[in-house]
Amino acid sequence: MAFDPGEWARAHPQSSLRLRAPLAPLTTMGVGGPARILAEAGNEEDLRELLALSQTQKWPLFPLGGGSNVVFGDQGFPGLVVRLGAGFAKMTVTGSTLLAGAATLTSSALKLAQSQGLSGLEPLVGLPGSLGGAVSHNAGGRLGDIGQVVNRLRIMLLDGTIRDIPKADLRFAYRKAQLSLEPGVILAVELTLRPESKEIIEARLAESRALRANQPGGRSAGCVFKNPLQPPNLSEADPTWGLRAGELVSAGRLIDLCGLRGRRLGGAQISPQHANFIVNQGGARATEVLALLDEAQRAVRRRFGLELEPEIARPAVPGGGDD
Repeated sequence: MAFDPGEWARAHPQSSLRLRAPLAPLTTMGVGGPARILAEAGNEEDLRELLALSQTQKWPLFPLGGGSNVVFGDQGFPGLVVRLGAGFAKMTVTGSTLLAGAATLTSSALKLAQSQGLSGLEPLVGLPGSLGGAVSHNAGGRLGDIGQVVNRLRIMLLDGTIRDIPKADLRFAYRKAQLSLEPGVILAVELTLRPESKEIIEARLAESRALRANQPGGRSAGCVFKNPLQPPNLSEADPTWGLRAGELVSAGRLIDLCGLRGRRLGGAQISPQHANFIVNQGGARATEVLALLDEAQRAVRRRFGLELEPEIARPAVPGGGDD
């Protein structure tokens, strides 16, 4: 049976659905073409029906959070992009536990935790996006990652089944999380924080902000690459590093050593401030952003024999990840 978007929208007044909807305004990079279908689920039942629809219509599915760490291609996304509505952005605090919907902004969760004298989310200060996206990428910084305070996740699998996954069954690693053996959409996050004084929380926030002080402003998708482990030949290339085997190396410095800091292609530029950021300087196309990403990968591979792993998802590219 042919899909009738108007009929679906009338039957689901708490949700929305649009055809050929632009995706660029929904991402922090601000590039990319339209989605074949863009839907915002207002409740769990509507989300369940959207997931079922993607299966029956054989549409590729991409759950979109706050739009950071993702670059859609200029051709857009040829399937269903699903966002969670305001009904998935509620928060409650009980003791030192913060329960938040996956659509909650990381900044909102951090603000609430701070107001309640709860510590543990300070490494997320300055990061855009939603808690669901932060968990799926195990977002954080030098002071820690969100995976360290996640106690439980509520996930809807593609068949509509809702599953609660306890901390013991979650596997967090550097900038990634193994949330379930089956793909699905994060609905809610339970965080176990710790009571702390206002002074200590503010000091940790200040320290986290200082560590991000060299990151550029403007439109970007955040860090382009994960920091890799030190390659064997790095000391010969730059003896001043002084790192031991097994330590992480700054991807930005590797790109800088390849002479690509400030490299510009159309409206996209490898940031002169931090080479692990690609910034939309105005009117950039996804093709230009991704071309700079690929150029940096090739340059680091040639000079150091090292493969940089992208931190951003590329949904229009086969094998693209989630956000």
